[in-house]
Amino acid sequence: MSDQELAKALMQEGLVTLGQVQEAAQQRGAGKSLGDVLVAMGLITKEQLAEYAPAEPAGKGTAVDLAHIKIDTEALMLVDRETCVKLQFIPLGVQGGTLRVAMANATDLPAQDEISRVTGKRVEAVAATIQQIMEVVNRCYTSAAMSRAADAASATVGSAGIDNVEDVQELVDQAPTVRIVNAILEEAVKQGASDVHVEPRGDGLYLRYRVDGVLRPPRKLDKPMQAPILSRLKILAGLDIAEMRMPQDGRFRLTLQGRQIDFRTSSLPCYHGEKIVLRLLDKSALKAELSDLGFLPEIGKLFEELVMRPQGMILVTGPTGSGKSTTLYAALNRCKSETKNVVTVEDPVEYQLEGINQTQVHYDIGLDFATQLRAILRQDPDVILVGEIRDRDTAEMAFRAALTGHLVLSTLHTNDASSAPVRLVDMQVEPYLIAASVIAILAQRLVRTICKHCREPYEPSSLDLDRIGLTPTDAAKIKFYHGVGCNNCGHTGFAGRLGIYEVLVMSEPIRKAIFAGATTMEIRRLAVTHRMRTLRDDGLVKIAKGLTTPDELSRVLFEFLDEEADAAEAETAPPVVAPLAAPAPG
Repeated sequence: MSDQELAKALMQEGLVTLGQVQEAAQQRGAGKSLGDVLVAMGLITKEQLAEYAPAEPAGKGTAVDLAHIKIDTEALMLVDRETCVKLQFIPLGVQGGTLRVAMANATDLPAQDEISRVTGKRVEAVAATIQQIMEVVNRCYTSAAMSRAADAASATVGSAGIDNVEDVQELVDQAPTVRIVNAILEEAVKQGASDVHVEPRGDGLYLRYRVDGVLRPPRKLDKPMQAPILSRLKILAGLDIAEMRMPQDGRFRLTLQGRQIDFRTSSLPCYHGEKIVLRLLDKSALKAELSDLGFLPEIGKLFEELVMRPQGMILVTGPTGSGKSTTLYAALNRCKSETKNVVTVEDPVEYQLEGINQTQVHYDIGLDFATQLRAILRQDPDVILVGEIRDRDTAEMAFRAALTGHLVLSTLHTNDASSAPVRLVDMQVEPYLIAASVIAILAQRLVRTICKHCREPYEPSSLDLDRIGLTPTDAAKIKFYHGVGCNNCGHTGFAGRLGIYEVLVMSEPIRKAIFAGATTMEIRRLAVTHRMRTLRDDGLVKIAKGLTTPDELSRVLFEFLDEEADAAEAETAPPVVAPLAAPAPG
């Protein structure tokens, strides 16, 4: 990247001004780049320079790809993060008296001398890009900090002894315990985890992070660390550390890595001690636009049109953790305006949205969904979000609101869109209310996306294809990809998630069928006849686009089609490798 291109990129991001660039250009001497001068002036950091001007590695031989190299923890312990950033290197491994490192400039002998002085080892340098080096430094030194804090805390606890709650309280306040808990939370944010499981077992305390919807293999801490770590987490969340027999819930907020993170905390007494689960809520990571959720263009356009309707009920269905709340928040963000009164009732309020009146239920004082909804209807609302329809009272209030000129958005726990009307009837909601109020039902799942750093073509097995109902004829038209695993994705082959969707738009035949007491399968056949793209179809399109894998699709789908429904799909649905026109709104 040229100096001119770098200056343009940094100014577009607001990191420097034109005057500062001109001043840096005047100070630039022979052999120095504009980026080096900006760093020396303190206007940008080396990490920012690496991000906006990734340099080619300098040195002998071919550059190593750090994404596929396992970093030795012993080597990381020899030097701190600040030295790595300053000298632009990362330790790779130790063999005898030699430390192998990757450097942005593998011919920088003064830097190698400094590394040798700090570590007491001979240095063997290989070249790598500064961008990769900084990525690995940021990732590895969080884990290394946790290891050092755990060792220090374990030594402190081991020498102290624990006899009662007062002993635990004293250990909780000591620096090693505070550091290890901070390192656990920072690691969760660094990995992009949605949940942290802190699990006491017979031989130690285990940490498991849920990343992209899947729990990663655990990290073990020494058993003496169990009491102080659990107590520290309970204190942060405002829980009673003396109460170990009853489940408790709490919440706390921390600023980590420049982001404000809310932690919802739940404790559960188990055989080996209390298990604590932390749910991370990061507003900066909230996908507040419908276009960010993974809708195919025609489905996204259809759903956007639906959420702009002036009245009616839109239901979003799926199991826990399928992204329903995120979809509803994005829908509210799309339809809100200064000319509309948008009100929500949630349990709990997960993210705070600008320009929306959000309320929360409190069961301990009798304020449930139905009670809160009655109050909201006296507030002159235009759009109402009901966090979840759980019972008949809430359902009837929500449906009557949809009948009387309000747009109502809510969620329901069903496997697919066609099951929602039958589930509501089971909750004793009158079929005529469902048929008259509902304008659309969106079902969704979240699938992991293939890591772009280790993505490569492959041939899935016949079993993988059978599990998603893909015929050999259709499979022959698709080029399949998967991730082989690398440091960027934690060797899982996946990085990030996107949604797969089906939208059932209420047509007159479907309304009549619901009113007549149709079964889930009958509603499904009618919807497919009207060219509804099913969850499976949407997933197959995303496989064909190289975004996810057959195995991942089969992991999240719970569709059970009888032969007749399957045949109806085959006759009416378009090919999975070709785009599909959106169904016409009912």
